[in-house]
Amino acid sequence: MKIIKSIFTLCSLVLLLDGRAQQISLNTLYNQNFLLINPAAAGKSGCFSAYLNHRNQWVGINNSPLRNRLTLDGRVKNNHGIGLDLSMLQAGLLSDFSAKATYAHHIQLSKKTFLSAGFSAGITQQNFNLSDVIASDYSDNTLAQGNQSDMGFNSDAGVLFYTDRIRIGVSIPQVYSTGIGIQMSGVEEEYKLVNHMIFAAGIDVVSSDSWKVTPSLVYRNASFKANQMDVSMRVGWNNLVGISVLYRSSYGFAGVFDLNIADRFNLAYSYGFGTSSSITGISKGAHELMLGIKLCKKEKPIEDILTENALVTKELVPVVKDSLLTKQHVIEDIITSDKVIIQDTLIAEISNVEPWEIDVDSLNAAFLKKDKVILFKLNSSRDVISGNQKQVVDEVVVLLQNHLDLNITIEGFTCDIGTTEQNMVVSSERAEAIKDFLIKKGVSPGRIQVAPKGESNPLRSNSNEENRSQNRRVIIVFRR
Repeated sequence: MKIIKSIFTLCSLVLLLDGRAQQISLNTLYNQNFLLINPAAAGKSGCFSAYLNHRNQWVGINNSPLRNRLTLDGRVKNNHGIGLDLSMLQAGLLSDFSAKATYAHHIQLSKKTFLSAGFSAGITQQNFNLSDVIASDYSDNTLAQGNQSDMGFNSDAGVLFYTDRIRIGVSIPQVYSTGIGIQMSGVEEEYKLVNHMIFAAGIDVVSSDSWKVTPSLVYRNASFKANQMDVSMRVGWNNLVGISVLYRSSYGFAGVFDLNIADRFNLAYSYGFGTSSSITGISKGAHELMLGIKLCKKEKPIEDILTENALVTKELVPVVKDSLLTKQHVIEDIITSDKVIIQDTLIAEISNVEPWEIDVDSLNAAFLKKDKVILFKLNSSRDVISGNQKQVVDEVVVLLQNHLDLNITIEGFTCDIGTTEQNMVVSSERAEAIKDFLIKKGVSPGRIQVAPKGESNPLRSNSNEENRSQNRRVIIVFRR
């Protein structure tokens, strides 16, 4: 009987330490996967992401907590993020499984500023495996109850404000949950899931092509335990490797190493060791490992599409009046409209065609030619390296003035350097810069749409710097 009491004392300790103080998953690698602590991050990257997380806590102590967690998320129809969160905990006689579906809605407040709100809901099942007890007296009434199992409902909520450099979020794990009942010596004991609050913030104080330095803060609060705070600093190089140092109050320190391969595969490892907790000197620390993959939609290079569809320059003939088809296309021919000079005679002739006689497909094909594509310096929306922005804008202005049935979409692109989120912001800024130029020339804002494409649909493969420079571009697409 004494052995049984000792066993249940240990089980109570596990429930207290992991069930009460860690009703929610305690992670260190949340900066690598923010969905671990806030459901509003679902779909934030705009890509499909999958992360597998393994945490071995209190290494060296028998039956110490082991947690495995899988998160999946992606973006659908621009503003909607969806996800799935599966978690399994094993701590002594206690095992816990949870499965939650996640939804987040993202709102773009400005060019670089976004706000999202997320909610996740699902089930939590806990098992108390009394059949694993080793005792000298198996006639104890508690053992006679057999294995205990119950299922409850669990939900989380969160909001997230983020830009290309700043991230601030508040989440409430277990915002609404039902209790889980366990029979102990014939008495129903309810294990209550209580509200938590997590505040997290981070900012890139240094953000260049090669280096990124990000201090961050995470604050946790629950009604049954003291507040806990993480303070960390991460230094990243070339969007490839990162090293972090973290201090966790009432515990100790942790070091983190993360590796990003081709902005697609992620590997992160953390080792934490206690300096102020009650198990310091007993445990050998905590290990946490994460593997991730991010799949973004990549379209074929435009040059391949043009080849497949036989859209070569010599076939780009607009539908115009017969008299125009006989004109000689020479660079010396110049026409002027409201002090705007068009030096491309093909575009000049098209601009004089009667409304509805322009073939929009041929016009768009003409604006895919090299001299109609505006190229930008790396990470810039102001520095144009092709030098043709005035000529292209002037030609677009004349076409829109002479053809009120036409409207345009300005598509911005980047190369593959940088994160997906950063590239979406830069491509938006490039398209907006050309839009502002057109508006100053008198084009109505209502006739212009902006479509940032990020690193998708490269003009050439991003295999070298020369090709990348051709992908950092803006193109004009005409539509009716």
